[in-house]
Amino acid sequence: MLQNDREMYLSGIVVAGDICNTDSSFDVKTQSLIRYFSFCRGISPQADRAESAFNKGLELLGKARNLGLHVGITAHAPYSASAGLMHKIAAASRDEGYPMSIHFQESAEELEFISTGGGKMAERIERMGIDISDYEPVKDGQTGWLLKNAATAQKIIAVHNTWSSPEDVTRLNLGFRDVSFCLCPSANLYIGGKLPSIDFIIRLRRRFALEPTAWLNTAPDMLQEMQILQSNFNLNLKTLIPWASLNGAKALGIDSEFGSFTKGKKPGIVHLSKVNHKELLILPDCRSRII
Repeated sequence: MLQNDREMYLSGIVVAGDICNTDSSFDVKTQSLIRYFSFCRGISPQADRAESAFNKGLELLGKARNLGLHVGITAHAPYSASAGLMHKIAAASRDEGYPMSIHFQESAEELEFISTGGGKMAERIERMGIDISDYEPVKDGQTGWLLKNAATAQKIIAVHNTWSSPEDVTRLNLGFRDVSFCLCPSANLYIGGKLPSIDFIIRLRRRFALEPTAWLNTAPDMLQEMQILQSNFNLNLKTLIPWASLNGAKALGIDSEFGSFTKGKKPGIVHLSKVNHKELLILPDCRSRII
């Protein structure tokens, strides 16, 4: 983990949001040159365990704060949080002023479970020994569920958005004060072989941020995520650089310190080794490094 952190920094990553289910990353973060925001998860789809799941997340949050880390409590996804748990997490996000991160419309199986209570995802949850017999399907889908149970959060980071429609995006932006749509291209291709349909979100002038995926024994690679988007959509560095820098800082609420070359800020300066300067495109053998 320490080596991955070092590789991330040397490649140009100076700010990162990180999901935490345990405190295993905390020691590394206290030594890191990267400014982390740790999202401590509360997870349980069972209504009678909302309080205990929330308290477990708060316990993890307390450990992080005692070490001086920047932190908040968050959910995993609509299918892994009961309505009661989501209400508690959203209220904490609102009261303390940090964003709530949530995986949103990542897979077709996820959408099926939310709307019907059945399917492959339901089978997986039951195989884990989790009782979901009291689960109530949501006819209004994930977007409706989120607006009903998490709107008090006001500021959210919607992660993945692989199966999101124009209606979903519009409803989220009407229901929340501040929404960032976080893309994870390499993870999307690995998990479901599908990238989000981002063209309509661009037309709606919504904010995108990029999340590089950490694979086993491999550091997250922001440049790789940018290359995937460049090769699959009509995008160049004029669009991709803000997605990989300023928009991420805005999503985490720290754009007064990071994300752009502005007096008083302290952004990282990243060198891209091989770029088509005329068309502002990343070349295949390009490498990134911090200066």
